[in-house]
Amino acid sequence: MPTAAPPARLLARHASDDPVTFGEAPRTVAALTRDAGALAAALPPTEPGSTAVLMFTGDRYLFTVALLGAWSAGYRVALPPNVRRETVTGVIAGLEAAGEKPLLLHDARVGTGLGVAAAIEAHPDAPPIGPIADEAVRATVYTSGSTGAMQAWDKAAHHLLGEALLLADTFGVAPGAAVLATVPPGHIYGLLFSVLLPLVAGGRFNRDTPLHAEAVATRAERADVLVTVPAHVRALAELEPGRLGGLKRVFSSTAPLPEVSALRFAERQGVPITELLGSSETGGVAWRQRAAGARWRALPGVAVEARDGHLWVRSPHGSPDGAMRTQDRVRFEDDGTFTHLGRADDVVKIGGRRVSLLGMEAWLLGLDGVTDATVLARPDPSGRGQALWAAVAVADRAVGEAELKVRLRDRFEASTLPRRFALVDALPREDNGKLQRDRVLALFDAQRRSAGRWTLTWQPLEREGDAHRARTEIPTDYGWFKGHFVGHPILAGAVQVRSLVVDYARQAGLLTGRITRVDRLKFLARIEPGDPLLLTLTPGPRGRLDFRITCREALCSSGRLVCAPAER
Repeated sequence: MPTAAPPARLLARHASDDPVTFGEAPRTVAALTRDAGALAAALPPTEPGSTAVLMFTGDRYLFTVALLGAWSAGYRVALPPNVRRETVTGVIAGLEAAGEKPLLLHDARVGTGLGVAAAIEAHPDAPPIGPIADEAVRATVYTSGSTGAMQAWDKAAHHLLGEALLLADTFGVAPGAAVLATVPPGHIYGLLFSVLLPLVAGGRFNRDTPLHAEAVATRAERADVLVTVPAHVRALAELEPGRLGGLKRVFSSTAPLPEVSALRFAERQGVPITELLGSSETGGVAWRQRAAGARWRALPGVAVEARDGHLWVRSPHGSPDGAMRTQDRVRFEDDGTFTHLGRADDVVKIGGRRVSLLGMEAWLLGLDGVTDATVLARPDPSGRGQALWAAVAVADRAVGEAELKVRLRDRFEASTLPRRFALVDALPREDNGKLQRDRVLALFDAQRRSAGRWTLTWQPLEREGDAHRARTEIPTDYGWFKGHFVGHPILAGAVQVRSLVVDYARQAGLLTGRITRVDRLKFLARIEPGDPLLLTLTPGPRGRLDFRITCREALCSSGRLVCAPAER
């Protein structure tokens, strides 16, 4: 039985029986055009302002069905940058305030709008969609809101399909290529690289969006291209060497990719990373094959120049007419390539000194035990202008604030160090890898509310010779008792060393260098909730610091720390 011709440009490099997905439940072009036709039949007739708001939590194929079906039916589509309820409802409210008529299309049970899977089942006899005219390809995308309120940008066919074709041809994504993505399809980066690019290139995409490194590796066994973000690159680099070696190309975008992450990934997985620079408003701007010292080059058809140190962009894939001034600071070379020097809003003055927020983040990410980090500038009520706050994800709570400050002093002036830290298991990143400022700030509020569970109040006592002494009482709800052990809480030995000895020694100025060795450890008695403790610290030659912890006159633990001289 003959099938309708695939939409113009979209699917133009596919045959009707070619697959458009791979992995579980693969689907063909014929199935996609048929399912999109069923979705189009389920939509109410269009009227001025008809807009389909797409909210998809799991299935990239159903997202694509909704996208093509809505366009075929004459709807404009709106793509919220994430699927959080407040974001989606905010997009809908904004459209209604502008006189639009939004209809939610989704793959979740939200009690409103139109479920795409159910719509397909309800219209099994609907004709498949025909070619989609360029003028029907209309979408509104939104900035992620990582630095402020999200902004809407309208896109047409020459923005979306033109850029997808450019990317496919520039990077050699050939017919049959299998594209795996760890980013959702609703964000502009995910839309272009994980949906439109395979649809215009004759390729196919994975239906789900794996986030954990092992799940990515399993699906990558059948993939040619990986579309990911810096936060995921760090985790993927730690896979067994060569696990991702079958990939032909890896793309990274949405945030700066730290050089240490890129080089480690390339070394362990044998696949270089192609990094993209762009934005919702400009479209893709430039790319580089990530290596030490690699410079950026503009994408074909995109004009870039520097004015007053800023990057200006003129692109056929951006919504506004004329050149756009970006917040990116750049330095051009004679061959037309450029070095990215950070964003204009990345450098702040702290106590009269200029500090790069991204530079401090990169330094934190290079420290052992740190898995993620972000640094914010906040108004400083002391009159110093601004103060830095650092939210840091640590592998375990043994990495404390005092240790981080010591390591930061190796690179930054003491006066510029963060005034507040929030130490967490993981930062609240969106599926596209970005952080939203309000969610990061909430980490500091949460830590302040629970600070009593993780901190101790010390009472310094008079010294006895060279020995420094201090008393404290272990709170009954001290966070370190969690898991050690149910019904019989005791303070683990590692916690005693790190959170009692090291933290207090740092505060008292008795430890100023990096700990290189721990000797003579003895744990002789348990420390339980409510126990009063006496800590004795005795400095010695060559960076030695002996410690003793006693409870009710009984020795609980003792040992020696050895530190390298502090670097200046």
